[in-house]
Amino acid sequence: MVDIYALDMDKIKAHLQAHQVFSSLSTEALLKICEDTSLDSFEKNECLIKEGEESPFLYLIIDGTVDVRSYGVNVARCMAGNIVGEVSASGLSVATAEVVASSRVDTISLPVVSVNRLANEVPAFNQTLNDAAMSRLLS
Repeated sequence: MVDIYALDMDKIKAHLQAHQVFSSLSTEALLKICEDTSLDSFEKNECLIKEGEESPFLYLIIDGTVDVRSYGVNVARCMAGNIVGEVSASGLSVATAEVVASSRVDTISLPVVSVNRLANEVPAFNQTLNDAAMSRLLS
């Protein structure tokens, strides 16, 4: 298990940069969004995102797994290295599924307000985020 409280700004930046959605961002843009992140832990069966509601965060899972449930049916399982909340963060829709920790989960949590600000400033990031959200919606 990752000790999320031992993560410094460089490690958070490295986790973000390793994900396709954030990989094209400049170091400056990454550092800017890192300033707004929080490190959060969720216990097994704790809900990260509620179906039908706007999620206030885009989560990058750094340890553990979550189940993605639509109308109570498991439709996906996400693990370390995956993001969840991209549909709400992109502004395409409210959350189309519930996201529940299937184990203890540690995340880098990015406020949607900060994600949207960055998407407005960096068109390529906006496109990558929208592509990830559309991919999730179509899967």
